[in-house]
Amino acid sequence: MNKRVSGIVGVILSVIILMYFENFSIEVLKLLGLNIYNLNSTLQLIINIIIRLLMCFMIYVIYKKDFKSKCLSNNILKSLLVFVVSLISLVIGMYLFDYVVNFIGDIFDITVLDRDFYNIFNKTLNMDLIVRIMNDYLIKPFLYVTTILLGIEKLTKRNDTFIMFSGLLASIVYAVSLEGTLGYVIINSLSMFMLFCILAFIFKKQNSVWFIILLYSFYLISSVLIINNLGW
Repeated sequence: MNKRVSGIVGVILSVIILMYFENFSIEVLKLLGLNIYNLNSTLQLIINIIIRLLMCFMIYVIYKKDFKSKCLSNNILKSLLVFVVSLISLVIGMYLFDYVVNFIGDIFDITVLDRDFYNIFNKTLNMDLIVRIMNDYLIKPFLYVTTILLGIEKLTKRNDTFIMFSGLLASIVYAVSLEGTLGYVIINSLSMFMLFCILAFIFKKQNSVWFIILLYSFYLISSVLIINNLGW
């Protein structure tokens, strides 16, 4: 199997895992007599974490060679400086782009969903919160970054194509969860498209998947602070 075919197979498998494995696992548990929705919230979160960790493992196996070849730089100080600059640029860039999306939504009279992040900073520290943090700020960035960026990278070596298709795949994955008119789905997927175009651009500059996973994670945390606490 040549690299292009194996790359296509890897992308298809990882996208299927990302989009459908969690629901599939829950349905299998129901068939085995365990309906997680009848359990308390903590047990539900723990089972979801276990399922998502299994998803992480499967996607890691698919892209194992890429993880080994795309590690963090040994120059810690330089990497930290680039990370901070990248994070600030990402936060500001997405904040400005959200204004553009809202402006387009107003023109076409389409409702734009608010970016509603779970505020971890005003919650009591307990098992529920710890599991939620693991799920939203560690596991989710890992799943999305590896599936989308490492997957698309296997299909093209051109930077512009890689950036464009990374954004496109991310927006499609997100769009599947939306219900509404075609215009509504497109408008509300634009932010995810732009987010992963920016992440793909930085990925090509840094050549480190772990750098982008951490960047996406800190971007989500920064968004919580900005939107829920600073009122942006």
